[in-house]
Amino acid sequence: MKLTGYGASAKAVMLINLLGLSKKNIQFIVDNTKNKQDNLLPGTNIPIISPKKSKDYLGSFCVIFSWNFAKEIILKEKNRNLKTKWVIPIPKLKLIK
Repeated sequence: MKLTGYGASAKAVMLINLLGLSKKNIQFIVDNTKNKQDNLLPGTNIPIISPKKSKDYLGSFCVIFSWNFAKEIILKEKNRNLKTKWVIPIPKLKLIK
């Protein structure tokens, strides 16, 4: 199973570090903010990449760490016809196919 993330927010940093996750668990995190791209998520070895760099691949499951923008992210990425299942971890765990 390939797991990725979307949104390199402070919420992502907190949740990933709290759970002790690393690149072993999450391949990369996609973020639209140019200043965050081509860096590592603070406190981890997880790379942050641009949506363009992720091309047509977001893994089997993509965790939306910017859950307050989940609808917008899913609608934006829907045009790419990916087979990714979306995971929204908070406020209530939700899986969207």
